[in-house]
Amino acid sequence: MTNILISFNLPFFSFVIPTYHSEESIKDTLSSIISQSFTDFEILIIDAMSSDNTLKAIKSFKDLRIRIISESDKGVYDAMNKGISQARGEWLLFLGSDDNLHNNDVLKKAAEFLKNASQPVVYGNTEVEGDVSWAKGEKIYGGKFSLYRLLRRNICHQAIFYKREFLLKNNLTYNLSYPISADWDFNLRAWLIQPFQYYPGIISYFTAGGISSGGRDDGFQQSIPTLYKKYYNNPYTNPISRFFFGLYKNLRK
Repeated sequence: MTNILISFNLPFFSFVIPTYHSEESIKDTLSSIISQSFTDFEILIIDAMSSDNTLKAIKSFKDLRIRIISESDKGVYDAMNKGISQARGEWLLFLGSDDNLHNNDVLKKAAEFLKNASQPVVYGNTEVEGDVSWAKGEKIYGGKFSLYRLLRRNICHQAIFYKREFLLKNNLTYNLSYPISADWDFNLRAWLIQPFQYYPGIISYFTAGGISSGGRDDGFQQSIPTLYKKYYNNPYTNPISRFFFGLYKNLRK
């Protein structure tokens, strides 16, 4: 009789991938993860009851690190909320079903950084493939963010690692009232609890074509000055105002 060794250690990474009729792209997404030189991860597929060959394509990998939840949902952010509750990894990364990791050593390098990270949310950069309204002319999207910059444009969530414990402790979930911008709202709420840490590497390829690619708006962007009035025009978050505020203080001295 063969002895089977079962490990009860929790994975370092959890990938949360919402899917719906993704048979054309999901194999490339999964291949970019499974081919990683760092292998301590799980892949959580949150499928909205696809009726095409999406599930068949996923199951063809026969990888025990892949878990599938297939049930009706209220959209991609509802699926991501399910991922938060079901994930077991220390760090979460959300990918679209047509996004890929940038190269085979992305996780290895990121894991080395995350093991010594000082913040529970760490973000990097994304290479953009296709035309998206929020990254016109930018092949590599990202760089360092401040609260002021985050109030005006979002960090690409395909390049953000969230510590699962931090999300659960602070009851952070995606607000389904924003079907396009819930990740932006999510990041602002998370940042105000604890600022993020920048990792100067490219995490993923973002493929244009998803709900956030176009110029559509769900009202969140217009509501930012009202929702975050305390910070939006604060001299400490606005670099121009901060400069003149500092100059004024020095002149007074």
